[in-house]
Amino acid sequence: LDKVRALPGVEQAGLAARVPLDLSNSSTGVTVEGYQPRKNEEVNISYNEVTDGYFETMRIPVVQGRTFSGRDGADAPPVTIVNETMARRYWANQDPVGRYVTVGKARRQVVGVVKDGKYRSLMERPTPYMYFPMSQSYRSAMIIHVRTSGATNSMFPAIPAAMRELDPDLPLFRAITMEQSLELATFAQRIGATLLSIFGVLAL
Repeated sequence: LDKVRALPGVEQAGLAARVPLDLSNSSTGVTVEGYQPRKNEEVNISYNEVTDGYFETMRIPVVQGRTFSGRDGADAPPVTIVNETMARRYWANQDPVGRYVTVGKARRQVVGVVKDGKYRSLMERPTPYMYFPMSQSYRSAMIIHVRTSGATNSMFPAIPAAMRELDPDLPLFRAITMEQSLELATFAQRIGATLLSIFGVLAL
């Protein structure tokens, strides 16, 4: 991240396990301290593992508390950041910052609340969502998100080169813009809209 952030034209960078709307999703059972589930209710929340800089790169506003930082290391107390929908659903009329959720064996403290986003589909309703710091929830396969000030495609050679300085054998996969990623995520809807237009013209 330090090497990529130092590249000319890079405004911010962060790592994450998933890209918004990339059709992949991870969820986990959660115990929300102070919340009594309704009969047969399962508290299952989707999540993402991210590093510091991710929220700034993706321009996800923080509405309460803070984002992740270097103090949230592997040896630090486990923490999490939740979105507004999760905060409203499980801590209505209460301050969610400082509350606790238990995920697996880890009791995580909520240190921040961020704006809602679209995670799996543009058509989805507001849904609870959590973020874990990568340093406390390590994954070997991660996606680097980079916000640039200039032409995005011009950064494609520079970013892999900076990463290979650390490890020339590091396996790197495709590099695409967020616009291209969104086109892939909305492919089915665009095909449906095209077919609907064709049938409309035929009907006329």
